[in-house]
Amino acid sequence: MTEAALDEDPAVTPARAISPAALLARSGPQTMVDYAKVDIEGAECELLRTRGEWAERVSAIKVEVHAPYTVEECRRDLGALGFSTRPDGRRADCVIGVRPRAGATAAHVRAPVQPTLDIRP
Repeated sequence: MTEAALDEDPAVTPARAISPAALLARSGPQTMVDYAKVDIEGAECELLRTRGEWAERVSAIKVEVHAPYTVEECRRDLGALGFSTRPDGRRADCVIGVRPRAGATAAHVRAPVQPTLDIRP
């Protein structure tokens, strides 16, 4: 469907986009995010390569990867942001990233179950 067709479709409701940095700014400078689920329909590469300070405030992240971005590229970009990564055992198109805690070992790298921040378009 083209953008023009979407604009004319009465079933489509526009949604305002907000960056993770702007969302966290609303919460205050000390706010930490336990878990972020990122499903932004192909914009994940741009988000993860921007290297914003928002990522430093996220403990765990799950990214749904959309082509042409690859799972391997996502893992590399999350690693550059300081996350230990692993594939999601339930979905081949998702990557889990966990920020290592001091003294943690690889056995401790597990993503929390409940999301606290869901980033969507």
